[in-house]
Amino acid sequence: MASSSRPRFPAVTIAMVLDKRTTGMDAVGYILAQVIGDIGAAAVIMVTAMASTETVSAISRRSGIR
Repeated sequence: MASSSRPRFPAVTIAMVLDKRTTGMDAVGYILAQVIGDIGAAAVIMVTAMASTETVSAISRRSGIR
C-alpha cells in the first residue's frame, strides 16, 4: 500500500479488514502504531502544557501579579 492510503484511525483499520482491503496481521500493526503514536502525542501535549503553566507562574511571581 502507498503511505497515503494507510488507515489513520483504528475504526478505519477495522473497516478495511472487514472489507478485505488489508489483512488482520497488518491491522494489528497499524492499530499498535496508532496507539503508540497517540500516547506519544499525548505525552508531548502534557509536557508542553506543564511547561507553559510553570512559565506563566514564574513570570507572574517575578512581576508581582497574583
